[in-house]
Amino acid sequence: MILLGLFSVAAWLINFVLNFIFNLLPFTQIPDIVAEYATKFFDILSKGVDLFSFLLGPVAKTLISVMISLEVFKSAWDLIWFIVRKIKFEQ
Repeated sequence: MILLGLFSVAAWLINFVLNFIFNLLPFTQIPDIVAEYATKFFDILSKGVDLFSFLLGPVAKTLISVMISLEVFKSAWDLIWFIVRKIKFEQ
């Protein structure tokens, strides 16, 4: 219950930031074709998660979302540190 609350707060924050970036700033409009493909991708992903949840139970849906979130965070962390290592610091 607490984890679901934390996830909903995190989802709200991400949604708020993305809405600010893509709706309020005039120079960052997403082309229609990209938005269409993203919508199709997330629909397919949602159907797959629902099927997985049906087969393994409701806890599986939460565990898969946590696992995917951790993998995305790890990939972002590795990318950030790769870029930081490439920056040359002179003394």
